[in-house]
Amino acid sequence: MRYASIVIVAVAALAACGPASEPAAPKADTAIPSTPPASAPAAAVVPEAVLTQIASFSAPYNEGDYTAGKRLFNQCKACHVVVAGGANLVGPNLHGVFGRKAGGVENFTNYSDDMIAADWTWDEANMDRWIENPRAVLAKTNMIYVGMKSPDQRRDLITYLKVEAAAAN
Repeated sequence: MRYASIVIVAVAALAACGPASEPAAPKADTAIPSTPPASAPAAAVVPEAVLTQIASFSAPYNEGDYTAGKRLFNQCKACHVVVAGGANLVGPNLHGVFGRKAGGVENFTNYSDDMIAADWTWDEANMDRWIENPRAVLAKTNMIYVGMKSPDQRRDLITYLKVEAAAAN
C-alpha cells in the first residue's frame, strides 16, 4: 500500500505539470543576427608586410595560411625556435633554415651521423618531404617527429616558417 501511494503521488505531480508541448517556432519576421556574438574571438590579423612577403613565395607557399601555420608550429615548439639568436633546443634553431645545408647549425650537437653526412640544402621541397615523414628522408635521424600527412598543413607550416625563419628577420 505504501508503494502504491508513492506512485499515485508521483503520477499526480507529473500530471500537474501539464501536457508536453513543442517549443514555439520563431516568428517569420524575426531576424537572425549576422554578426558573431561579442564573446567570439577576433580573427588574427596578419600584417600587410607579411602578406606581401607571402605573395612573393613560389606556389603553393604563396597561398599558404600564415595563421594556420603558426598554430601548426606549436607541434614543433618543444624542440625548435625560429628567432634570430635563439637557443638550440632538442632540435636546432630554425632561423635562417632555408638555404642552409642540412645538419649545418653551428654549436648544435644533437645531429645524427646521417644528418651530418646529408648532402642537400633546406629548400621548400626538402622541408616538405622532411615534415611529411622525417624517417623516409633519413632513416637514422634523431628527430622523433612522426610527420604531417596533410599537404595543406605542410604548405601552411612552411609558409609560416619561410616568414619567421627568414634570415632578415
